[in-house]
Amino acid sequence: AVSTVDTAASHGADELTGRRALIVDDNPVNRRIFVEQLTRWQVSVEAVHRGRDAAAQLLEAAAAGRPVDFVLLDANMPGFDGFDVAADIQQHPQLSAVGIVMLTSSGRSGDAARCRALGIKRYLTKPVRQLDLYDALCALVAPAPAAEAARPAVAQAEVVPQRVLVAEDNLVNRSEEHTSELQSLAYLVCRLL
Repeated sequence: AVSTVDTAASHGADELTGRRALIVDDNPVNRRIFVEQLTRWQVSVEAVHRGRDAAAQLLEAAAAGRPVDFVLLDANMPGFDGFDVAADIQQHPQLSAVGIVMLTSSGRSGDAARCRALGIKRYLTKPVRQLDLYDALCALVAPAPAAEAARPAVAQAEVVPQRVLVAEDNLVNRSEEHTSELQSLAYLVCRLL
């Protein structure tokens, strides 16, 4: 089997080599996973656990002549969430070239519009596949063709129906009311009666 890391490498992992990243996530496990993954792609990585520290870290790196190319930003942090962090970053003109990838475990209606308003270039839902992350980061650092530049930075996610088998012995849980909730999330529901 070919892993997504191998697939990313075959697509020219050089695109990320030598880039600088900041990971902003309150979860230590998520930070460690992203640090390890980006390091494998030869990205220089720093990480902070508080959203309030992100802009200061970015400004410090820029002042030291080591500007950050992109930020992986957790949307769901307590107190000062990812959208607050993005708004804070936007207040500093010297950080305008920093690309932001918003990561969420709970995509909500209206998030895409908020991302566009804050200049967030990519929006991914956790768990993030390595190849999706790689593609998102490459899109941030690669010059966009004119046709792509004219498109909105964050598009509504394409809905691809997934199949779900509901094998439930409780008649209430097999009801149309419960399965219609899955269908509203673009799942094709097959019932085992």
